[in-house]
Amino acid sequence: MGLLDGMVGLSPVKQRVARLSAEARIEALRREAGLPPARSRRHMVFAGNPGTGKTTIATIIGQIYAGYGVLTSGHLVEVARAELLNGAKVTAAVLNARGGILMINVGRAIQESPASREAIATLTRMIEEHREDLVVIIAGHPRNVAELLSSEAGLAARFPNTVNFVDFTDDELVRLFAMEASASGFTPADGVLDRVQSLVTRMPRAAGFDNAWVVRNLVDESASHQAMRISRSATPTVEQLTELRVEDITAPASIVLAPARSGDPLVELDALIGLRDVKTQVRLLVAEARAESLRTRAGLAVGGGSRHLVFVGNPGTAKTTVARMIARIYADLGLLGSGHLVEVTRTDLIGPYIGQTGPRVHAAFERALGGVLFIDEAYSLSMSDSPKDFGHEAIATLLKLMEDHRDDLVVIAAGYDREMRRFLESNSGLASRFPKILEFPDYDLDELVQIFTVLADDAGYQLADNVRDRVRAALARLSRGPSFGNGRTVRNLLEATITTQATRIIELTDAPAEVVRRLLAEDLPTEFGDQDTPPAIGQYL
Repeated sequence: MGLLDGMVGLSPVKQRVARLSAEARIEALRREAGLPPARSRRHMVFAGNPGTGKTTIATIIGQIYAGYGVLTSGHLVEVARAELLNGAKVTAAVLNARGGILMINVGRAIQESPASREAIATLTRMIEEHREDLVVIIAGHPRNVAELLSSEAGLAARFPNTVNFVDFTDDELVRLFAMEASASGFTPADGVLDRVQSLVTRMPRAAGFDNAWVVRNLVDESASHQAMRISRSATPTVEQLTELRVEDITAPASIVLAPARSGDPLVELDALIGLRDVKTQVRLLVAEARAESLRTRAGLAVGGGSRHLVFVGNPGTAKTTVARMIARIYADLGLLGSGHLVEVTRTDLIGPYIGQTGPRVHAAFERALGGVLFIDEAYSLSMSDSPKDFGHEAIATLLKLMEDHRDDLVVIAAGYDREMRRFLESNSGLASRFPKILEFPDYDLDELVQIFTVLADDAGYQLADNVRDRVRAALARLSRGPSFGNGRTVRNLLEATITTQATRIIELTDAPAEVVRRLLAEDLPTEFGDQDTPPAIGQYL
């Protein structure tokens, strides 16, 4: 109980465990008095995301039950549902846990098969056979737990106790960081915990959020950055070895962070160059969402239509930028929990072997929950008719998850216009899941020159008077074929110009800042990209 009291958060869980402890004590007194047991079914459901202390609580309960003689040993055996492949595996796990607690981590739903049905039937039978000296805990996300308990008649009735493990709050995650850092021998400097607070505030809280595991990964990543910093010292002092500074606190790449809430995304959308029709469509989406909220408050029934979108257009037309803004807009409206964006392609979703595609699609969805899942070149999922291609499995999994998570996720599928329309026709369920298509046109010449100017200004450069004319001439000569990159092409032109400028200014001694920041017409590359040229004789093949 002392270990329980020292745990961060979990107030309702602690109260429930205290009640179980009181019941176990009274049960021991009843046995001493020769009275029959008051209850015999102690199997439980632990519902919640990973890293919320479920294993620790199960260990504590085992110790309590062993202390009061409810269980002979109280030891914990923890297995994943995926390990219980058949009845023999279940039998081995139950016998190994007899006298203690068998904790089954559900994980994602597994594909039903004769072996999986045998495993569940065996579990149901053995739970009843060993109920006097075994406690079984089914642990996992509520949706996955419900799927398991409903897979066999009578199984749910054997789990009368449910303990809900809620995600840690931001403040509790910061406290966990301080405790974890201290346990690892680190002393946070001033401002470190404020930096941690700013990071955990931006962590999306959706199904699959790893809670304490996220904190441990954050401590490990910060320790790695601290090691890199102090390794420059030949003999670091003890204080240097233990001190964590603000610059050391870095989130690992595995942690998806929502964008910092600064500025109005609708204002930023309006500031984008071009995209007049796209901006109009986004404003209509916002108006529709606000009207739906007003109707709900007025007690009217709302249709709950799909918010998933298709973006069609050539590369470099700001599709990803607009998707990121839509994520923030929906978060500000309260329709999404965090408003972050997760970008994936075919490679991220499709595995090379049987059984790998489904988990990859699930993993992408879990990372994106609370925000937007942006599938670039989505049409590539359906381009092959080969039975060895798992694109169709990815689409089928995608459709199911889009329906399951329609309230806490927006999926945006993007790609070339013709290919994306063919993609929507490849599966009867795709068109209904993606009711809206936003078309991103190529930028005209004036808009491309304007983009060059904005990018240069954002990078801190000033353009000489005749630079824009040279930029216009260079862009006008480019081929507007399917490989034309629009904004990306302009960015490449700016980078090539900066490179040319570098070869010019390094020849100068003590060049003033205004000279270093100034781009001249002569800095533009003389040859750039695929240029349209008059066809020479014989170029007709």
